[in-house]
Amino acid sequence: MTTFLRRTIAKLSSDDILMGANQMGANQENSKLLWSDEADERVRYGRGFHWVESPIVLGYINRNITGDARLNWVEYSAAKYMRKVGSPRILSLGCGGGAGERDLVRLIPDAVVTGLDFSPGAIALASARAREEGFAIEYRIADLNEVTLEPGSFDFVFASSALHHVAKLEHILEQVRRCLKPHGKLIANDYVGPNQLQWTSAQVEAINEILALLPDRYRRRVSDPAQYKREFLGPGKIEDMNRLDPTEAVRAQDIVPLTRKMFHLLEFKPFGGTLLHMLLQDILGNFHPADETDTCVLKLICHVELKLIATGALPSDFAYFVAELPHGTHEINGPPIGRAWPLPIAGILRRAMYWGRRK
Repeated sequence: MTTFLRRTIAKLSSDDILMGANQMGANQENSKLLWSDEADERVRYGRGFHWVESPIVLGYINRNITGDARLNWVEYSAAKYMRKVGSPRILSLGCGGGAGERDLVRLIPDAVVTGLDFSPGAIALASARAREEGFAIEYRIADLNEVTLEPGSFDFVFASSALHHVAKLEHILEQVRRCLKPHGKLIANDYVGPNQLQWTSAQVEAINEILALLPDRYRRRVSDPAQYKREFLGPGKIEDMNRLDPTEAVRAQDIVPLTRKMFHLLEFKPFGGTLLHMLLQDILGNFHPADETDTCVLKLICHVELKLIATGALPSDFAYFVAELPHGTHEINGPPIGRAWPLPIAGILRRAMYWGRRK
């Protein structure tokens, strides 16, 4: 997810957003260049800037998806679905720098993996990294809004944070339906929150309430340690989104409804991110995993988000789901997010404030 911190609060319909995306077609080149730069996980991660860089947060996400803090969604998917098919053919959508495909080949050595991305720079990087590790992964440049996929050619379609960049969701989901073999599956992990990152006033207010409780040592910006994150300003202007990256979350909130309409969902696991995604951006590096107090405060923040989602006060902005072609199956959901966390929210906030200020 790219960094756009200053946005005005607004919501657009899918038609409005599609029209804006079409008008901003000339800026697709900006997106290709941006995602060429963002494709390298060795550069993008490791500074404590992004919310998913903490083992505490990853454990929280894993529990919400797999039930085990040590088991991530890719490992879970490989064990539950992919390894049961001999030499599975896997198509990865929006592959970026190829980290996901390399993980798949490590987990399933006999898999035949193909990756697609619209950014030539990302494809070049993914191909080079695969060669470095001796993996025979095929990569192709393709726009998911326009691509035509060969019928009945894949056992699995793997989509890691890819669908929220697609304006023509109906097209790509129909192509996924078409390319899957009988009993084939779409396995996805994605941002499914408000279109074009137009976060709600409730989200912005909750993020700022938590920020206000944190002492300055947790609010120091990773990108500039002389600055402090004292306020989250919320979403910004759609015009800026379309100028900088018209693909970002272009129809994110339509992903789940369209998938339910076109497929049978076997699993649907919301895993949060509604607060953590932007609350922790640019400050996560201040929470040190080896420090007991830092760990406690970060767990309590995760806990707050979990309870707000569980009680229906906020939706989950991110979700993992597995879907297949309709043939009479039934959706299986995990336990409601947060069900095992009974502590009242006010108590959580008080504890976070107390423990955060002990040092």
